[in-house]
Amino acid sequence: MPEASESADAVVNHLGRRLHVDPADARGAELRARSGDVNEGSMRLWRALVAARSWDVVFDVGVNYGEMLLGVDLSSVPIVAGFEPNPRVLPYLRRSIAEAGLDHPVHPLAMSDEDGATLVFAIDTEWSGTSGLVGQRRDGAEHRVEEVEVRATTIDAQLAAHGAAADAHVLVKVDVEGAEASVLAGAASLLARDGWAIMLETVHMSIDEQVALLARFDVAALDLATDALVAVPAMSADELEALLATGWLHAQDLALVGVGFGPLPSAVDLVARREAVVGHVRSRAAELSAVEQALHVNAGFAAEHATWMRDQLARLEEQLGHVGDHRDALAADRDHHAALAEDALAAHDGLVADRDAAVAERDAMRASSSWRVTRPLRALAGRVRRRR
Repeated sequence: MPEASESADAVVNHLGRRLHVDPADARGAELRARSGDVNEGSMRLWRALVAARSWDVVFDVGVNYGEMLLGVDLSSVPIVAGFEPNPRVLPYLRRSIAEAGLDHPVHPLAMSDEDGATLVFAIDTEWSGTSGLVGQRRDGAEHRVEEVEVRATTIDAQLAAHGAAADAHVLVKVDVEGAEASVLAGAASLLARDGWAIMLETVHMSIDEQVALLARFDVAALDLATDALVAVPAMSADELEALLATGWLHAQDLALVGVGFGPLPSAVDLVARREAVVGHVRSRAAELSAVEQALHVNAGFAAEHATWMRDQLARLEEQLGHVGDHRDALAADRDHHAALAEDALAAHDGLVADRDAAVAERDAMRASSSWRVTRPLRALAGRVRRRR
């Protein structure tokens, strides 16, 4: 196997620690791309468990490149150890731990149900994270693997080997790609006492296997909205699938907790309350959407009606323009005829004045003495005219 110093890439995590990775490993490339955190939800659950209480022992089973072991501050924990049977990643992991100045021993052991047994370990040469024990590995990827013999151990044996007290508070992270049942079987003494927690990758387990865990242990999950631990009670497979499908809980890992871990709020109650709120919000959103649609339809009708009214107004204004022109023409005709009437009235008044003057002149003449003297002559002249 190559030494880490011969060919290595590195990424700095949020604590400023360098994680060295094999440049030929796709998982190493993913760690670099994600700032040393491939499984964000798993890391958040791990941090919540580390912070949950004061621990005497922390074991990381299936360390890989050490993003979980080096992603938290374990300086106050008296006993810290890692277990990684993959010889391809061990050189990089040990270099990272040494450069971080940590005294965390990493053992090249496979965690199982029998201490001292020799088992066959399948190394996934393309994605180191899916390496596992032959016969228990559940990864379905068609990657090239290399098989090596490794020595097995148990959690109970390693607690004793590291001098852990019988009443020690123990936190274990288990990521063994399908060998979870064997690891639990090798931790019978730990599980029988108080003050422990085991973070278990359950994504490879069937829903029935997960339901069996709920029936056997007190189980906690991570509330993704708050990063708080919540209790997952025993339930049916359908109920568990529905609970995880809501997306409120981290579904890749669960935490088994021993007696004395402390009371936790119910995940079922928490999710039910949130789903009720979400349902109400969705209902209101649907109502608002219907109102918006109605407003949109009404707005379209209003716009069409406004356009029609504008057209009608334009036509009325045009007609009013014609009426105004006609009115102006009639007014001109009226003024013209009024002027003619005034002229005719003036002429009439003149004729009347002339007539009155003539009548007055006639009456004056008839009243004169000359008119009376000449009356016989006028009468004679009239008879002569009649005879003719």
